[in-house]
Amino acid sequence: MKKTLLTLLAAALVISMAACTNTDQNKENPNENGENNSEIENNDQENNDENSDAENNNDENANTNETDGNNDSADNSSATIGTTLLDIFKENVADAESAEALATTITDEADLPLTNMMVTAVEAGYLSGFGNAEISGFDEGAMFSPMIGAIPFVGYIFVLPDDADVDAFKTTLSDNADLRWNICVEADEMVVDNVGNTVFFVMCRNSEE
Repeated sequence: MKKTLLTLLAAALVISMAACTNTDQNKENPNENGENNSEIENNDQENNDENSDAENNNDENANTNETDGNNDSADNSSATIGTTLLDIFKENVADAESAEALATTITDEADLPLTNMMVTAVEAGYLSGFGNAEISGFDEGAMFSPMIGAIPFVGYIFVLPDDADVDAFKTTLSDNADLRWNICVEADEMVVDNVGNTVFFVMCRNSEE
């Protein structure tokens, strides 16, 4: 009888120890699983953050491309006839021997779609395009224009004395110029500028069309 009781007690102890061991292992395993799950969640979060950053970078690149495209469009805007003639004037004024020579160079290099362009010397007085105002105060003057009067185009080169008030002279030109000096047609633009004491003036269409 005693042996039977001892055997049962021993078996009970073994079962109890086994149960405790399983309980301890289960307590450790949840922690390990929890840590693994936490690491997986952190990795997922990092991947999501990286994807979000990539999307933001793509959006920024798209915005930059649109901005660059707008800048390119603005920079490539075409010049008008008046500003093109002014550029030729500025490039050649230093080497010109006279107002007439400079006017001839401008009309030759511009390759204007106007037939029979002519250059003539002018003196102080009533000049075409300025109505009833007398234009004076220059030493040399030359007009370049088409022989056909119905075309809205007239340009001038004026060489002023060294001590002349160039800004006042340009103001006189712009204040008295009439874009509709020709009854039949009207110019689109007026351009007035100078290099030193040499003044450029033109009234014409914006383009060849």
